[in-house]
Amino acid sequence: MPRPSLKQQRKEEILHAYETCIALYGVEGATLQKIAETAGIARPLLRHYVGNNDELLNQAVDRFLVRSDAQMNQFMDLNLQQPDELIDILLDYGQAEGQANDVTIALALMIASQTRPALKLKMNQWFNQVSHGFDILLTRMHPQAEVSQVKAISAGILGIYFNVDSLLPLGHFTAYREHARQAMQQLLLTLK
Repeated sequence: MPRPSLKQQRKEEILHAYETCIALYGVEGATLQKIAETAGIARPLLRHYVGNNDELLNQAVDRFLVRSDAQMNQFMDLNLQQPDELIDILLDYGQAEGQANDVTIALALMIASQTRPALKLKMNQWFNQVSHGFDILLTRMHPQAEVSQVKAISAGILGIYFNVDSLLPLGHFTAYREHARQAMQQLLLTLK
């Protein structure tokens, strides 16, 4: 019986290592050498399993977008009624580490998009989708609110969320996180 192919497993390991390197060093600093070291494989095998640098970046971006879509779909399926339910999900320490890594990856991809038009287009579409999703969530929670008010509160909450999670590599900042929670609560209370 032939030995099963490890290509998909190695590809996943490499892409995970690449995401780790993007979060730590940015897209430009995520060199093939660092990726290979993080994945625990020889550098020449990267091309065999995932292709060239552009293909590697495209695959990592696609993985990030799939995860982001899945998170947004989870939010949409929750049928949130109370502002604290949304805030708890956004600021939950249990999920914070994984979310922070995705926020760090998102920030690194946005920075890299300055010189990569195709990446910029994907990241613009991603952000518009996230922003629109939050508009929908807030409208469901407060159907009587004006559209302009919903969009303003949504922008404020997203800004706080990205700010708080982008700081996680520095530590948990418990007091700051609590102030961020209070700011989100106050923003959401204006929709009543």
